[in-house]
This record gives sequence, C-alpha cells and structure tokens, in this order.
Amino acid sequence: MLPESDSPLESMRKRLYAPGSVEAPPLAPRHDIPRQTPQPQQGWTPPPPPTVKPPHGWKAMPWASRFLVIAVGFFVLAGATAAGLFLLGGRDISAEKVIIDPDGPPTISSGDTVAIVIRVKNENPATITNANIFVDLPDGTREAMDKSRPYDHYTDTLGNLGPGQETSRTVNAVIFGAQNQALTIPIRVEYKAEGSNASFVSEDEYTVTVTTSPISLTVAAPNEAATGEPFTLIVTARSNAPVPLEHVGVEVAYPPGFTLSSTDPRPSSGTLFSIGTLEPGQQQSITIRGTLSGQDTDERVFRFVSGTRTSEDATEIALPYASTDTLVQIARPFLATTLTLNRDNADTVTAPPGEAVSGVITWQNNLQVPVSDARITITFSGNAFDPSQVYAQSGFYRSSDSTILFSKDTTQELAQLLPGNTGNGAFSFTPKSAAALAGVLNPTVMLTVSIAGNRVGESGVPETVSSTVTKTVKVGTEVQFDSRVLRSVGPLTNTGPVPPRPNVETTYTIELSAVNSVNPIAGAQASMTLPSYVRFTGVVSPAGTVTYDERTRTVTWRANDLADGATVRTYFQVALLPSVSQNGISPILIPEQTFTATDRFTKGQVQVTADRLTTQFSEDPAYMPGQGLVTQ
Repeated sequence: MLPESDSPLESMRKRLYAPGSVEAPPLAPRHDIPRQTPQPQQGWTPPPPPTVKPPHGWKAMPWASRFLVIAVGFFVLAGATAAGLFLLGGRDISAEKVIIDPDGPPTISSGDTVAIVIRVKNENPATITNANIFVDLPDGTREAMDKSRPYDHYTDTLGNLGPGQETSRTVNAVIFGAQNQALTIPIRVEYKAEGSNASFVSEDEYTVTVTTSPISLTVAAPNEAATGEPFTLIVTARSNAPVPLEHVGVEVAYPPGFTLSSTDPRPSSGTLFSIGTLEPGQQQSITIRGTLSGQDTDERVFRFVSGTRTSEDATEIALPYASTDTLVQIARPFLATTLTLNRDNADTVTAPPGEAVSGVITWQNNLQVPVSDARITITFSGNAFDPSQVYAQSGFYRSSDSTILFSKDTTQELAQLLPGNTGNGAFSFTPKSAAALAGVLNPTVMLTVSIAGNRVGESGVPETVSSTVTKTVKVGTEVQFDSRVLRSVGPLTNTGPVPPRPNVETTYTIELSAVNSVNPIAGAQASMTLPSYVRFTGVVSPAGTVTYDERTRTVTWRANDLADGATVRTYFQVALLPSVSQNGISPILIPEQTFTATDRFTKGQVQVTADRLTTQFSEDPAYMPGQGLVTQ
C-alpha cells in the first residue's frame, strides 16, 4: 500500500521530473502476472517539438508594409488611368468649360443704343451640338433699328462647336434705366453633347450702370410755407431720351399736414398724374396748390417719382426713372394776409372777359412784437392783363411795373403794426375784352402778393421778414347764343296761313346760332320745351343736329365742341295749331332756351339763355305788321 499522502499520479509526476535516476514505485502485486525484478532507469526527457518552417514572402511582411504597398499600387493605377484618358481623349462634357464672355460698355446714358458682344468658346475635349443663346433684356428696352418696338428677349442659334472652337453674337438694343441703376442682363447657352440626347446649360451675365436718367424732375417750391397759408409747387418732367417715351406719369407722395387745394392738370388716379408721351427734349409741368399745418420750424417732405406705365390706363408706375424730394419748412406768418377776388378766396378764380374783378386784401400782425414799415404789393401779369384797367382805392397803382403798393405813404397804420393789428385795402381790375383776346391761348391774369416789414429779432436788431402769395384769374370764354323765327328765308319751306288762323296748322322755321369767343368749349348744346299746341315736324337742317323727345316734348340741339372764334348754326321746323282762345294774340312757339357748354381751359360751366320766341317773326324780311297775331 502506498502512503495516503501520495496518490499514484502524484508519485509518477515526482518521478518524471525528479533530477537523476528515479526508481519506479513498486507496483502492486498481481497474482496472474509473474513477478519480475524491476530494472534501474535514467531520468526522462520530453520529446522535442515538431519542426515549423519560418514564414517568408508576403506573409512575412508587417501589416503597415502591406498597406503601403497597396496604396502605392492604387496611385500608380490611377495615374496610369488618367494618363490613358489624357492621351486617348475623354468624352465627358463639362458646363464649366463652355465659356461665355460678354463685352460691352460698363456705363451708359439711359436711352443709349448699346452693342453687347457675346463670345462663346467650347473648351471641352468633345464637340457640343445644337447650341442656342438666350439673352433676357431689361424692362423697357427697345429695338435699335426700330425704337418704337419693345425688345424683351434675344435668341439665336450657335450650331455645333468643336473642341477649342469659338463663336460670337452681337446684341444691339436701346436700354433705359434710372440714374445710377445697375442693370444685370442674364445670358444662357443651351446645348447637347455629341452622340447624346442629354441637355446642358451654361450661364453668365452682363452688368451695366446707367449714369443718366431718361427723365429729369425739377421742383419749384418755396423754402418756407406759413401754416394755413396757400402755397404752390410746380414739378416739371423733362425727357432726356433720344426716343419718345410713352405712358409717362408722375406720382406724388404728400407729407402729413398737407391739404390739397387744386392741381393742374388733375390726377388720373389718386396721386398719379398722367403726362402721356414725351418727345425728346419735351417737358410737362404739374402745378400743385395747397396748405400746410404744423408747428413753427416743422419740416415737410414732398416726394416725386416719374417713370413709365404699362399702359395709359395703368394706375401705378411700372418703371421708375427719376425721383426727387422737396423739403418745405413750416413758418408762422408774421403777417396773415387774405386776398379775395369777386368775394372768392380760392387760389384760382374764373372771370369773364372785359368785366371788372373786385379785390380786397386784408392783413394781420401775428407776431408778439410790433412790425414797422410794413409794405404790401400786388403785381399783375399774364396775357389777359390790361394795364390800363387797374384802380386802387386805398393804395397807389404804379403803372410802370403794374404794381399796387400799400405802405405807410398810402395807409398810415402800416407805419407800425402792433401785435394783433389788422387792416385791409381794396382795388379792381378788368381783363382784356373778348375781341382783344381773340387767338390768345389760355388767357390768364396773375396776381403776386408780396409782404415785407421790419421786426425786432431775438438779438434786439431789426430784421426784415417777407412772404409771397400768388393768385390766378383764368379768363373764361364768352358765348353769344341767339334764336329767331323765320318764314320766308332759310333752308326750310313753310306752309299754312299767315297770320295764323284757329284750328289751322302753320309752320315756322326756328334758327339757333352760337358764336364762341375766347377758349375752346366742349359738350355745347341748347335745349327747349315745346308748348302743347306746337308740334315738332322732324324737318332739320343740317340733318342729325337736332333731336326731339316726345315724352318730355324737349328739343335738343347738340353743337358739341367749338373752337375759339367758331360760329355754328342750325334750323328746325315747328307747326302751330292755334285755338280760338288765342285769337288776337301772338302765341309762344319756343319758350326760353338754355345753352350750356364746358370751357376747356377754365373747366368751368358756360351757360347762356335766349328769350322766348313767338309768332312775331319780325326778323324775317317778308314780315308785315299784324302777321304775328292769330286772326279768325
């Protein structure tokens, strides 16, 4: 038996790894095996490990070396491929290699004819085919050969361009723009690659700066306007373009506190004034009148914009070409003045030719200090002014310069006006007669009121203060309207007994005539209502000038437009069927007639009446006394 502390495996391990000879432990006796005497053994040596061949070639290389070899191989392959494409010629098309090179002046004057040379070059190694060029021109551009025709787009065919091939096109156009406006003109070339249906696009642009505007705006306005006192602005639009500008308009932006009194001409829509077509060098003015309200030294800005519209009926400017701002400072008037003409204090008054116009001017010192040596002058001008027909009741009329002067020499109270003091002066003038105004266009009398005086300023030193007010008198036309009854003369033939008899019809010719004197008139017509016993026969000369409304029994003569100095006349026939109750009297054929028209210059209504007409046709050369009475 072995000791309990050593198992058989442990004993074998000790023997195997013990130094020197190790005796094998005695085996347990077996009864079926002959017992042998154990032989002494040497120490055990483990067998040598199997022989492994060391790695060589690719497998022996470190991973870093393998990566380097792969990278070098990739770059060598890429370089060989690029060289092959370069030597053999690649077939790919690049839009960046279709070069668009526009050439033109960097600056122009609005309305100049501009030549834009556009070069297109193909730097691809392959041919581009079916190339077309497109140029979008700015709004308002016109054709160079026909400046009346709009020119919005330019299109042309370039065809095929081989590698390195170049072509060019020239666009000639009349270009408009606002002053200092930079205009960008886009250019596009569309094409295909040879042997392919794919489309390509290359784009560029040409930029030009407009140095001068086709329209210039100037505004004549006072630097100061007294609060509540009327003042006038005149804005003038002038064409600088070498071609006519159509549908020109001026739009005004009024400042807060401005009250519009009148404009000439009237706006076409809101604050937009239609000017129409401006020929090269032509100018058109707009007069604006109104008042400002605000505190002393407040500033108000009027803004004016001019340009073209898409049509004459358009209500806004589509292409603005010019703009300007006008600053007006509000100042408290040191002398408040009011000028009335024929008891009307409007800025513009209408008066007939040859009739006196009465004027009254009043003044008041609005300052907190006295005003000394106040002087008020009224200066006359205009093509309808008659310098020999001015009368100053409390002032002095100086005929050498057509001026009425109110001063301390004529009105003692003007020597010194204390704060709040008031005064007034009266005068009258008569415009030229209708005969003297024959052929005169837009007859007008202008009155310019200038006020000056001395006040003590904040520094204690006297200073001069002044202001100006302008009034306009438009002389209206004068129409002479007449009517008469005829029997034996005129273009119409009359029948029936003369003198007229009861229950028997007698016809008469009615002649209407009108003579216009000064200004052209529009919509001229005369109307009258027939009595129940008078019939409209329908006979008219010239035909179509007179109409009759059976329901209202109204006869209307439409003379329409009449030029200054024009005379017009018409005839129509009526039939009288007298009653026995009218025996011994001259019945009324035509009651009072009214002639109306519109004066094209003053925009005022013209109205003239003519007396009633009876059977007394005394203006007929064949008339004899008693023939106008109904006689049984």
